[in-house]
Amino acid sequence: RASFEELVCQLARREIFPANSQFRRVEGMGGDGGVEAYWLRSDGKECGYQAKYFLRTGDIDWSQIDDSVSQAITIHEKLERYVIALPCDLTDRTGKKGRGKTGWEHWSVHVQKWQSEAEKLGNKTIQFEPWTQSELIDRLSKPNASGLRQYWFGEVEFSQDWFKEHVKESTTALDERYHPEDHVNVRIQKIFSIITRDKKYISYLSNKLSTLAKC
Repeated sequence: RASFEELVCQLARREIFPANSQFRRVEGMGGDGGVEAYWLRSDGKECGYQAKYFLRTGDIDWSQIDDSVSQAITIHEKLERYVIALPCDLTDRTGKKGRGKTGWEHWSVHVQKWQSEAEKLGNKTIQFEPWTQSELIDRLSKPNASGLRQYWFGEVEFSQDWFKEHVKESTTALDERYHPEDHVNVRIQKIFSIITRDKKYISYLSNKLSTLAKC
C-alpha cells in the first residue's frame, strides 16, 4: 500500500504545471488531510492526489474515499482538481443483468455527492478525476517514466535508446576489427528484419503474397 502511494506521487510529480508551481509530498502518519501529495500553483490553486489500494472494484470502500474527499475539500480550500488513484479498473455494464451498481456507476454517484459537498463549502469548480489501472499503465509507459519502471519493477526495457547504446558499446569494443563497409549480409539477418517489423521486409513479404494470390 505504501509503495503504491509513493508510485502515484511520483507519477503526479511528472505532471506538467505552470512555472513557479510547487509539488508537495505529504507525510501521512499523523493524517494527510485527504491528499498524499499536491501541486500548488503560483495563484494559490491546488491539485491534490489520493491513492486507494483496492485491487478489485468489489473491494472498494467508497466510504473511505468519501472521508478523504471530505478532508481534502475542507482543508485545501483552493483545490480545483482532485485525483483518486486505484490499482484496478472499474467495472461497467455487460450483457448479463447484474445486481447493484457497477464501478463506474459508483464513481458517478459519488462524484455528484462530492461536488455537492464542495459547493456547500464555496468551491464550485473542483474537478474529480480517476486514475484507474489502465490510466496508471499508460502513464508508466511514457518515456519520462522509464526511471520509475526501472526503480519499481526492475525490468529492462528494449527501447531504441537501449539498442543504440549497446550497439555503440559493441562497435567501440571491436575497434579496428569492424568496418561498416566490410559487412556481409547473411540469411539469419532476415530474422531480425521480421522481429523488428522492418518496412522493407514487410513490403517484400507483401509482394510475395500478392504473387501467390494471382497464381
